[in-house]
Amino acid sequence: MEILTFLGSGLMSGVMTLWGKSMENKAALFEQAMAKTQLQAEIYDKARNSGSTGFHITRRAIACAVIGAVIVWPMIVPVFLPDIPVTIGWTEMTNGFLFFSDPREAVKWISFPAGGLVVTPLMTHLTSAIGGFFFGNQIVR
Repeated sequence: MEILTFLGSGLMSGVMTLWGKSMENKAALFEQAMAKTQLQAEIYDKARNSGSTGFHITRRAIACAVIGAVIVWPMIVPVFLPDIPVTIGWTEMTNGFLFFSDPREAVKWISFPAGGLVVTPLMTHLTSAIGGFFFGNQIVR
């Protein structure tokens, strides 16, 4: 009986020691994860609070170039250069043949006579995306 008690207590002691070590390892991993998260948060704060204006100027220049090329230019061409037609393209989904083929995207092109004002879904989507980026950035601050 003493041998069974000895073996049982030794086995139980080993299991408890392993369990304790496992808990210590989990606690150490948790501490490391918390330290990593804290370091990452500090790096993000440094990036947000950097005084570099180069990033902001670059972002504004790209936004102005996109707005000028996609929105303003197609609106100015018909007004000041009436001999140049404006051609706009957009994508449409074409239906497949019953269930034998999948629908596909096809680019549709249309030319507008000179002198008209053209506003396409591409322009409105692009404008809303750029506005969302700028206003979303201001909301976060």
